[in-house]
Amino acid sequence: MKIAVGIVLVLFAAFAQAQQCGTYTGAEFINGFGPPDKGFKQDPDIILPPENTALALTVTGPLNKAVVGTRTIQVYGTFAGPPAAGVAINRVPAVQTESNYVGMMVLKPGVNSITVKITKLTGESETITRSVTYDPNQAPDVDFISEILGEHHPIRPRFYIKPKAGLTITRVQLDFDGDNINDLDAASVPGNLRFEYKLPGFYNVSAIVNLDDGNPLTPIVERTVTRRFAVVPLPLTRKTLCYVFYRMKDRLVANDIAGALKSLNAELRPEWQEEFDLIPNLTIVGSNFGVVVDGKLGIRLAELEFDQVTAQWGRVTKSMTFERSLDGVWRITSM
Repeated sequence: MKIAVGIVLVLFAAFAQAQQCGTYTGAEFINGFGPPDKGFKQDPDIILPPENTALALTVTGPLNKAVVGTRTIQVYGTFAGPPAAGVAINRVPAVQTESNYVGMMVLKPGVNSITVKITKLTGESETITRSVTYDPNQAPDVDFISEILGEHHPIRPRFYIKPKAGLTITRVQLDFDGDNINDLDAASVPGNLRFEYKLPGFYNVSAIVNLDDGNPLTPIVERTVTRRFAVVPLPLTRKTLCYVFYRMKDRLVANDIAGALKSLNAELRPEWQEEFDLIPNLTIVGSNFGVVVDGKLGIRLAELEFDQVTAQWGRVTKSMTFERSLDGVWRITSM
């Protein structure tokens, strides 16, 4: 999902001055599943955690040494850390809200090792490891799948409920937003099973499914299946990206090349190390990076436009791209 962003002044606690960042204007929103409803409102602002926030990580699911009968499983839990701290599962970025994360693992038959890692922008990390066994012979009576793990809101993802071969669904009760009220109660699963999430949050989606094996002598069985779904606050992504940008600028102004390079993808660091080493006055160069004025945001890829002051052309608008690295941390990939 990409959005156009406008201009607003926000105060970052990590910096002594107000830093200009973008905010959603509401006019050009496209989420990949259709435009938001007319009642969509601007999100409340988000305050990023302090830079000295300690890393914390939990893995709620799966349980250690669990045995499962599905080839894919969700890995989810909670986290805390300084701005831009990223969570990755076996080196694949998880989808993160303000304090929750969720990712997907594809399992091979037998024992699988799952490594969940939280990493600061500066590189420090904490790790939790889980062991999960996949036994295809223990396939569940019904499987519950979502087409994606999460996105910015509003989002209208599709869900799938698939019974085991030989079983027929006779009733399905679905609670999409975890409020213990059924959003669907039907004798069969709709062909296009979707739900619109208008508010950010970390949702526990549950389905109670009645299954019939076709034998009149056996009773209907009832199974409960769940999925976790992350609806990411747009201001969280926006302010995190601006934090990464302004931290680099702030470190250059302080003549701290090593600190500035932390905002860059590891592949770019040798090249920009050489560039920065050749500059006699990094303070001026850092100040000339200017302010963020616009951008396009996604949960994995993003681009920010910033006004930069140059000796030849004066103030010009340039852009830099961002990507969540293998450790889940947002970093600059080109500038």
